[in-house]
Amino acid sequence: TDGPTGDAAFPAPANGTCATAQTITLAASGPTTVSGDTRGAANEFTPVSCGFTFQGSPINWDGGQVYYKVTLPQGLWLIDFTIDSSWINGVLYAFKGNTCPADAAALDTACTDKLTFAKQLIDVQAATEDWYLVVDSPGLTQAGPFQFTIDKVTPPSNATCATATTLPLVNGSVTVSGDTTGAADEHTGTGAPPFPGVTCQVLQDPLVGGQVYYRVSIPANTTYDIKTTATDDLALYVVPAATGCATGGAIDSGCATTHSDNLKTGNEWVQITNTTAAAVDYIIVVDSWSTMAFGAFTLTVEPYATPTNGTCATPQPLTLGTSPVSVSGNTSDSSLSDEYKTVQCGLSDPLSGPQQYYKVTLAANTSYTFAINTSWDSAMYAFPASTTCSASTVDTACSAHASDTLNSGVESLTITAGAAAEDWIIVVDSWDTSASGPFTLTATW
Repeated sequence: TDGPTGDAAFPAPANGTCATAQTITLAASGPTTVSGDTRGAANEFTPVSCGFTFQGSPINWDGGQVYYKVTLPQGLWLIDFTIDSSWINGVLYAFKGNTCPADAAALDTACTDKLTFAKQLIDVQAATEDWYLVVDSPGLTQAGPFQFTIDKVTPPSNATCATATTLPLVNGSVTVSGDTTGAADEHTGTGAPPFPGVTCQVLQDPLVGGQVYYRVSIPANTTYDIKTTATDDLALYVVPAATGCATGGAIDSGCATTHSDNLKTGNEWVQITNTTAAAVDYIIVVDSWSTMAFGAFTLTVEPYATPTNGTCATPQPLTLGTSPVSVSGNTSDSSLSDEYKTVQCGLSDPLSGPQQYYKVTLAANTSYTFAINTSWDSAMYAFPASTTCSASTVDTACSAHASDTLNSGVESLTITAGAAAEDWIIVVDSWDTSASGPFTLTATW
């Protein structure tokens, strides 16, 4: 079905129809980079959703499209797609073949599960395969410049539990780089009835992305932090090696209290305590909520350190270098308490949980957003560092910068510095002593 025409202010792109798709010649080695622009393009086929839904309803891509055609040799190929900051909601979808679809229905079937806002994997099984790549959007007013790269990738060697990478602790800790690109989801859809995906028994959505595995031995009578940092939306969970991960159900039970899946970030933190008199082996899994969420990460396993930032007078410095910046904490540590029991920050109830304090310097004329996303009912607030440390002065100073969503651990607040740099205190807290736990505080600007 022919759709409406594009923006008349721009000439129609030469590759604005499937029949006039631009042929891509792959580089002899390394990534192939393609730049383009959807402004002026018409909507050739409608409706097309490629199987993408939001809250149960299909989202149709009714913007103007541009088309590319490429021949891919056998192997796993990564399409990494980015759009210019001047527009939003650009997508790239792919379909296999060397002829154009007859109509929108045929295209919709061909591109199902091959759509991405950022990255897409294409697994070529034959010696070569022809593929079309289409850049689109939800509407003709959402158009602009874009770029994507095509590169061959090698799946990770530790993409199954049986091939978990062993991490030796050196001087008590270890840090490694990893990547979930090309990893498959080992357990979702297996068994009878089919396993729906790991939720660690409490997560709202199953973790159906590809995962990689690590094995580490935690020393006797110690507590360890296991953390990931990543720009992609990854998740982290840990299961005792003795529990095993031969089935999805075993993993799901084993990670019920040892998981982290913060919204829209790969900065995750799990704490493991070995209370036995012997070392215990654990399996660490880096996963994600979607087949579209994968990428590089850094994994750190290190002894837990008792926090020293539990009072207003002893905030932990947090340097805001390059956005984003994250720091991990844990308000459930026994050394922490509620310093100021009457601090309310203009909220409906006092914030009576244990808290941790961080000190930041904000650049002049710059807006910063501080956010946490916890599995427990957390809160956060901020006040100028020049504030005197007392319940009454803090309560007054934080009244304009507080966040405490009911029955939620998704909190954020925004602070805009004035004409000069400003020092602020950021506090992670909660409504009650029963509400505490690990968190990752992330600053963006």
